[in-house]
Amino acid sequence: MKVQIKIVMFLLINMGLMTLPYSVLSQNKVHVVTKKIEQQLEFKAGESLMITAEKANINVEAWSGDYIDIMLKLISKHPNEEIAKKELAYIGYKLEKAAKGHSIKNYFDANGRNARIKGNLLFSYTIKVPYECALDVTNLYGTLYVSGIRSNLKSRVRFVEFTLKDHHGGTMLESFFSDLTVENYKGHFTGSFEKSKLRMAAFKGQIDIKSNYGEIEIEGGTRDALNINSNKTKVSFNAPNLTSYNYRLQNKQGKIILPNSLGNSEISTDGNMEHYDREFNQSNTSIFISTSYSTIVLRETSN
Repeated sequence: MKVQIKIVMFLLINMGLMTLPYSVLSQNKVHVVTKKIEQQLEFKAGESLMITAEKANINVEAWSGDYIDIMLKLISKHPNEEIAKKELAYIGYKLEKAAKGHSIKNYFDANGRNARIKGNLLFSYTIKVPYECALDVTNLYGTLYVSGIRSNLKSRVRFVEFTLKDHHGGTMLESFFSDLTVENYKGHFTGSFEKSKLRMAAFKGQIDIKSNYGEIEIEGGTRDALNINSNKTKVSFNAPNLTSYNYRLQNKQGKIILPNSLGNSEISTDGNMEHYDREFNQSNTSIFISTSYSTIVLRETSN
C-alpha cells in the first residue's frame, strides 16, 4: 500500500464588495480552514470501495490506474477565525480495509466534546478508481458525482444532487428528496425514489423504477425495457420516433398526453383510470408506465 498524507491549513477571507459600509463587510467575513489528506490504496480485481458520507461533496471518476487514489478535504467555516480552527477538530474520518475491498466514512463529532457546532462543517471526497472497481456509496446531504466506471454501483442518497455519467454496469439507487441526473448509461438500472426528480438520457439497457411524489423525465434511446411504477409522479418520455416503442400506460385520477402523431383517440377511460395500450411492432421495446394524480406525457423530439 502506498500512503502519502499531506495536511494543508489555510485561511480564505471573503471581504465582500469594498464599496459596502464597514459594518456590512464585517458581517460578510468568513474564515475557511481546510485539512487535506491524500492516500493511495491497492486494488485487486473483484474488490469494491464503500463510501459512507454525510454533508459531503463526493466526486468519483474511473481511470486507467491500477490503484485507488483518494483526496479528502475537511472544511470548517465561521466568521470567527478561532472558532473555525477549533471546530475543524470536530470533523473525522475512517479509512479501513474491508473484507471485499476498502471503506471510507466521514463523521462530525461534537457531542463527545460537550460542544455545540457553531460554524459550517463540510467534507469533500475526490477519488479515482480503476474502471472495474464496484462502488457502494451512501450520502446524506451534499452532492455525488460518479463517472466512467465499468462495474456495479449501489447507492443511497438523501437531500443530494446526484449525477451518474458514462456508466456501464448495474445500478441500484435509492433516493429521498434528491435531484438525479443519469447520462450515457448502459446496463440495468433499478431505482426506488421518494420525492425525487430524475432526468435520464442516452440510455441502453433496462430501466425499473418505483417512485412516490416525484418527477421522471426519460429521453428516448435503445433499451430492453422501461418499467415505471409510480404514485403522484409526473412522467415524461421523449423520443424522435415514438412509434419505435410499444406502450402500456395507465394513470389513475390523472391525464395521459400524447402528440398528434399517436392520436389522442387511442386513450381509453375506465372509471377514474386512463389507459393507452399500443403495439406498433412486435419487436419494439416495451414501455410500461403507471402513475396517479399526475400526468404521463409522450413527446416527439427532433433527431
